[in-house]
Amino acid sequence: MSNRELPVLNVTTGVLFRNGRFFCGRRAANLSMAGKWEFPGGKIEPGETPEKCVVRELYEELGVKASVIKFLTVVEHDYEDFRIRLYVFICHPDEGEPESHEHTEQQWLTYEELMKLPWDECDIQFVRLLKNWQD
Repeated sequence: MSNRELPVLNVTTGVLFRNGRFFCGRRAANLSMAGKWEFPGGKIEPGETPEKCVVRELYEELGVKASVIKFLTVVEHDYEDFRIRLYVFICHPDEGEPESHEHTEQQWLTYEELMKLPWDECDIQFVRLLKNWQD
């Protein structure tokens, strides 16, 4: 990579957890990182905290009212044209059943099942941290 400074994209992701399973979705063929699995989330708006962002994104993307259980980690990863700074939260779905309109598949999976899926390089950095998570 060159020495040029990459623009930073600050985003959140919400790992919904319930009954020993994690909710995730597979990216559609027309999106970047097509076919990779991910957790829902999105860009932090100006003046918005990461916590408020992840709650908003879970509602916008999945129709779920959720609460943050725990801040897990921040992951930074360089792509060709930008650097992503990803704030990762474990969340609980309080109201509504998640339904994604942005993914070709969506599932509640155990940790062992998560580890068999193709993840983006950024996400796999924190997926391993979910191994010992309990209700």
